[in-house]
This record gives sequence, C-alpha cells and structure tokens, in this order.
Amino acid sequence: MVRMAGSLRPPTRPDLLELCRQDVQRRISPAGPIQYGTLRGWGQLVDDSAYRTDIPVMHGLFDTGGNSSYRVKVKCDIRGNRLNDVVDMDPTI
Repeated sequence: MVRMAGSLRPPTRPDLLELCRQDVQRRISPAGPIQYGTLRGWGQLVDDSAYRTDIPVMHGLFDTGGNSSYRVKVKCDIRGNRLNDVVDMDPTI
C-alpha cells in the first residue's frame, strides 16, 4: 500500500514503476556521502520482445556527469500489484 495524505490506497502502475526506478538508482548509487550519478530518462520499452504487461522492460541513462555514463535496461516484476523483483538486462539499447 502507498501512503497518500493520511490515507491508504493501492499502488498505481506509475507508483510501481517509480519504485522500480528507485530500486535501480539505489543499486547503482547507494545512499551516502558519495553520489555516483543519477538515473535519467526512465521509460518503458514496449517494443522489446521480453516486455510483458506485468513485467515491463524499462530503460534509462545512468548519468555520472561525464563520459562514463551508461545505459540501463531492466525488467520490473510488478505482478500482484506490488514490486516483486528487478532484473538487470543487457544494457545495449
């Protein structure tokens, strides 16, 4: 459940995709005094052959502020109206 302004409501699909983005961000650049970069341009790859409605393929750019930035591609398992897992895919988009 997502807490919104003092009430509980079921998470929406955008809520779950944002939780997936946050999980990827934390995995690449954990909280702490050193920031390694920011995940930008987060979006769905609906044309990817691995894309499923309940396991969408997502992508973005992990921006390090320099030439070491790289693309990220993951599958977000959002079955059962919750984020179950995030699986890293080959970042070749």
